This record gives sequence, structure tokens and C-alpha cells, in this order.
Amino acid sequence: MKKFSRRDIELLLNKDKDTFIRFYKEYASKLVVHVNCIVKNVENAKDIVEDIFINFYKHVKSYDPDKSNIF
Repeated sequence: MKKFSRRDIELLLNKDKDTFIRFYKEYASKLVVHVNCIVKNVENAKDIVEDIFINFYKHVKSYDPDKSNIF
């Protein structure tokens, strides 16, 4: 799993589409596995993860990298 650099985080905060796509490709499938363990339905897990990423993208400007880590 590739760790995103400080520069990558800055690009995400500025809603850089290519960086967001890389971020999604890196983490979405891993999150689906974890969510599926909870909901026990892979299609529901995919929908939930999609909602998570949509909300993340919508609210990324409120993220403070000094207070927490994305992953």
C-alpha cells in the first residue's frame, strides 16, 4: 500500500482529479472488504464505500492534515 505524500494530500485538498482517482484506486477495494465484513453484502459494501468517497471529495477542504491522517 502506497503512502500518500504531503504533496499528494495537498493535491487532494485542492480537489485534483487525478490524485483523487489514484487515492480511490488505492483504497476503495480495501475499504469494500472491511465494510463487507460488517454489512455482509458486497453490493451494499460497494455502495457505502462509494458514498464515503463522494462525501470525502465534497468535504475535503475541511480536512486538516495536521490533526489526523487520511490512512
